Amino acid sequence: MPLTGFERMNEQARARGEKVFVNPRNAAAGSLRQLDARVTAARPLAAFFYALGALQGASFPERQAQLLQWLRTLAYRCAGHAPGARGRGMPRVLSRDGRAAPLTPYQIDGVVYKLDRRADQERLGFPVAGPTLAIAHKFPADEALTVVKGIEFQVGRTGALTR
Repeated sequence: MPLTGFERMNEQARARGEKVFVNPRNAAAGSLRQLDARVTAARPLAAFFYALGALQGASFPERQAQLLQWLRTLAYRCAGHAPGARGRGMPRVLSRDGRAAPLTPYQIDGVVYKLDRRADQERLGFPVAGPTLAIAHKFPADEALTVVKGIEFQVGRTGALTR
């Protein structure tokens, strides 16, 4: 399987002896905070659309799947749409190792299950605490072992140890 943009970016940073990003979310956030816009422009960032805040002159599609399809016809990039599931069937959308199935050509750290019918979404509403029409499923964090090869301490003028 070819490397994702995130993996390519980390590989290039390693080759330059620079710090690598821990995960795609940190890479995106760090990229957007760059003071030099050329650094941000050189990074493999992508935006995926999944909703509309307001719509004038047309009516919202009746289903989330139809909304995503409509956004795609307008040339907006949308994340893949998993097949519908009911109740306890939702976790079957994930593969055994907790990753999205089918695998995406980009790294993700979870999935969101969202009500498909707009009428159901509106019936549940948008409370202040957050929308009740969607449930987030975060994947377990990737873990790695780090070996500390050495630490150098210095004694400051006040006697405090610094590194």
